[in-house]
Amino acid sequence: MDSDQRRLLATMPLHAITSTYGEAGLRERFALEIASWPEADRARLERALDLATRLHAGDRRDREPYLNHLLRVAIRIISHYGVHDPDVICAALLHDPVEDHPDGLAALGQGGLGGTGSPPQGGSGGMGPPRSGGFRGVVSPGQHLLRWPP
Repeated sequence: MDSDQRRLLATMPLHAITSTYGEAGLRERFALEIASWPEADRARLERALDLATRLHAGDRRDREPYLNHLLRVAIRIISHYGVHDPDVICAALLHDPVEDHPDGLAALGQGGLGGTGSPPQGGSGGMGPPRSGGFRGVVSPGQHLLRWPP
């Protein structure tokens, strides 16, 4: 994308980006939103986006790649709500992969995120205690992804 298109993208509503540019446009908008963040934070966010991409590869939400939803959530809380906490943005990117693909997360926890380091101790990939209504939430390894690898 050239600089004029990037400037336009930075001001477009998210639904317009989705319909005009699709996932590539949302990825570019996300990159624009975090461009001024510290390098370490950008790297963590890019790892979270990569993980979400891998876990939701082939998944669809309505008529679009599922990843579009995760990107819109992350972009919206940055641009509309002014959230600049990388932990919160990582959680936005991973809020559905943790629920929808716990087995994939557990497998990644065994081999490391991105093939580096080792998973934090205590990350078993097990299910947490039942939530109200009997739903069991994934406690681990998702709870450790925001800070791992160090």
